[in-house]
Amino acid sequence: MSGQVGVIHHVGITVGDIERSLAFYVDLLAGRRFGPWRRSGPRVDAVTGYPGVVVHRAFVDPPGAHWADKASKC
Repeated sequence: MSGQVGVIHHVGITVGDIERSLAFYVDLLAGRRFGPWRRSGPRVDAVTGYPGVVVHRAFVDPPGAHWADKASKC
């Protein structure tokens, strides 16, 4: 193994201001913004451990990556 990262599918980051954070990461990665969307329900409850929580999520797709188009439909 070469010690280099080949692909990172996604990273979850909890932030206080999603709009400000999206602007930062779009600028940093020179990427395209997708979202934000609200998600809730049994799966989100199970993943977060907080029943009834509403999660706001978004993606920044860096140049050359095309997974966010598909992930946004999740």
